[in-house]
Amino acid sequence: MNTLGKEKILGLKIDVDTYRGMKVGVPRLLSIFSRFGLKGTFFLSMGPDSSGRALFQLFKNPLFLRKMFRTQGPRLYGIRTAFYGTLLPSPTIGLSFPDLVSRILSEGHQVEFHAWDHRRWQDELLVRPYEWIEDWFEKGISAYRRIVGKEPRSFGAPGWLVDERVFEIANAYPFEYLSCTRAPEPFIHDPSDLMEIPSDLPCLEELGPKRAVPTILEIFGSGGIHVLP
Repeated sequence: MNTLGKEKILGLKIDVDTYRGMKVGVPRLLSIFSRFGLKGTFFLSMGPDSSGRALFQLFKNPLFLRKMFRTQGPRLYGIRTAFYGTLLPSPTIGLSFPDLVSRILSEGHQVEFHAWDHRRWQDELLVRPYEWIEDWFEKGISAYRRIVGKEPRSFGAPGWLVDERVFEIANAYPFEYLSCTRAPEPFIHDPSDLMEIPSDLPCLEELGPKRAVPTILEIFGSGGIHVLP
């Protein structure tokens, strides 16, 4: 008998993309999770915060500007973040906070691999050669090992952006599952045979504060297993 429709399971997937998100956002989330007895999986960007390079997208993609206004990007990410990697040097994200990573783990949460350079992956993945992707993975996972002391169990692609080369390279690492896509339910990647646990709920910033909670509760109310990114 299939009981999945009656169960209500919510997975919390926290992607940490910026230096400010790591320094300010993660401690706040840990306090909230502790207060309510919640556990989550933190997918951490380990390397440079190149968020300022996103400004170049304003000229390439008008929809990006609309997204920044909708999500109140400058207020959300901070002014300094808008210049990292351009007018300001790029600080490293996960590598800058080994004690905070230890705190995440000690409080019972999972820490997995999200990125080396998050911004460059989103902007350049599809035009970069195979060797660039290999180097990106090696830098990021080496940094993860240095901070966490073991291999990551999972990889969550920045911006849910992947191609067949990514799956081929990911298959060379001992990942137990991937969380790289947005889809209604888990599936097996072909030909890597890796389990994909996708995000199926909308991001809070996509809906805005007024619509987020009622929309997510409506979806979650029907039962099933869901992942909130």
